[in-house]
Amino acid sequence: MGAAKPNPNTGIMLPILGITSAKTNKVKWESSDKKIAAVSGTGKVTGKGEGTAVITATLDGQTVKYTVKVNAAAVTFKEKSYEVKAGDSLNLLNEIATLTGTDTDKSHIKWTLPANQAKFGSVSESGVVKTTAKGNMTVTAEINGITSKIKVKVVPAE
Repeated sequence: MGAAKPNPNTGIMLPILGITSAKTNKVKWESSDKKIAAVSGTGKVTGKGEGTAVITATLDGQTVKYTVKVNAAAVTFKEKSYEVKAGDSLNLLNEIATLTGTDTDKSHIKWTLPANQAKFGSVSESGVVKTTAKGNMTVTAEINGITSKIKVKVVPAE
């Protein structure tokens, strides 16, 4: 039995030894738990939730099984929105967000802000929001294909 580790919402291809490309469309693929890992008719496995599943490929009476472990992670915000004064900074992970799941490496989080909102501030690779002007921003945190968003309202400095 082989082993593979897909991340949620991304896929991996499982090799089947000894099968020619002319026969690949005849392979029957199955997942032991579709809530954890789904498998397409071409053998692409996509993580759906955290856990372990067995992917089975059958051709001409021969079966190959792969165990896949899906490591899920997510950034969760304590609030749906947050207010910050212009000119101030906010470290999202230290102040209002938590990273949960099996992948707790903060460097795997991709923080983004829509380009048209850059006039109100910025977000760093480590999740620090720096505000510059009154307005509204939507910061997105993405890890392993799972996204979370928070609205940051920038108010005038007093």
